[in-house]
Amino acid sequence: MKYIDREKLNEVINELLAELNPSDFADQEEYRLSQDLQALPIGVSLWAYVFLTPDGEVISTGYEPGELERSRESQDVLNTLAWGAERYPLLEALIPERPQDSKVCPLCDGLGGYGNWMLSKRPAICVCCSGLGWVINDA
Repeated sequence: MKYIDREKLNEVINELLAELNPSDFADQEEYRLSQDLQALPIGVSLWAYVFLTPDGEVISTGYEPGELERSRESQDVLNTLAWGAERYPLLEALIPERPQDSKVCPLCDGLGGYGNWMLSKRPAICVCCSGLGWVINDA
């Protein structure tokens, strides 16, 4: 996990996990998975629940029941932090300044979003960079 302070990540995720109440979850399944995985719920996409563990593993559910995808790739962790910061503002402090060896996001051209999100006036968050506007070169 390049670019991320692992010690601080562990501290913040554990703090957030300790403060969660059952009412803080999107639904019972998110609550159950969070408890089973001992991971912070980040959000629900169209097809998956996404979690972040204190040691920096991104876990998402698959199409099939019980199917899990796991990643410790730096870009996946950065994107998860960016997405999660909407739900947990403390995560924003874990997102580093744009590294010198990064590049402008090829999908949003550095804007972090595009178009309009549903019926709101907000731009839709870029699915490639999760709103960062940049990606690391090995992504």
